Amino acid sequence: MQETNIFLELEKRQALTDLVFSALDNLKTLVKRVDLREINQRKVCVIVFNHQVGLNEFKYKEEQILNKMRILYKERNLKDWLSFSKVLAEVSFKPTLKETKKQEKQTYKERATGNFEIKCKNTELAEYFKRIQNIIKEHNNG
Repeated sequence: MQETNIFLELEKRQALTDLVFSALDNLKTLVKRVDLREINQRKVCVIVFNHQVGLNEFKYKEEQILNKMRILYKERNLKDWLSFSKVLAEVSFKPTLKETKKQEKQTYKERATGNFEIKCKNTELAEYFKRIQNIIKEHNNG
């Protein structure tokens, strides 16, 4: 295992974070952290967003952000002591799970009895009301 200088690693991580934040502009409020990981013996810059919106915006503007990072990387002379081969973005958002209450099926006592007077003078409508009255009475008896 190689001995590493903790302060040098902290400086590298801070320089990487500054580089990413400078390139992200408005998205930096959605960044949870910036990591430097080793994947398949290659160092990779991983931007971890705290919400899916940040990741979507990053993907939408990925080329612009990467170009800006390349320019800033060269301007700040980071090549000699901070190198990575790829930039990845991921989300570390876990929605809060609220307990859902089971809704009990609401039941009620039927109040309609079917005992009502049909005062309609139109015979067709009176026949419809009579059918409704019979359905209510059957429902109460059944």
